[in-house]
Amino acid sequence: MSAPGTGISGWRVLPALMVMAGIFFLSHLPGKELPLPPVFGIDKLLHAGVYAVLAWTIFFALHPHQGGGRPSWRLCLLVVALTVLYGISDEFHQSFVPGRFPSGWDVVADGAGGLLAAWLWLSGDRRQETGDRRQRTDDR
Repeated sequence: MSAPGTGISGWRVLPALMVMAGIFFLSHLPGKELPLPPVFGIDKLLHAGVYAVLAWTIFFALHPHQGGGRPSWRLCLLVVALTVLYGISDEFHQSFVPGRFPSGWDVVADGAGGLLAAWLWLSGDRRQETGDRRQRTDDR
């Protein structure tokens, strides 16, 4: 099962959709029903962590269909942009939930999570490429 003309398989998109559904569910809880530990900045760290996971699942969905080579900066920018756009839509959604309010700083934290995932994705690819180069050298 793939979207016509994209080659994107439905099962590869499923993890991203599940993370988005989880974010939507948590964002829909009224403010008092979402207890957080009394640690300064914990909400921003949680935003960054959850949105890093979202970005990672978007990489998982899109990477095999971007030409087969190593991850490109273009793909990274697309994933970070999609992550930030979902964060903006989440903040808009929260404006309708009792006890919750939209925050630009939450969107910044969401974007930081997307950037972290992009950096990890590129770093992992570089390590794999270096390992492949070493393997070819050792085989000679």
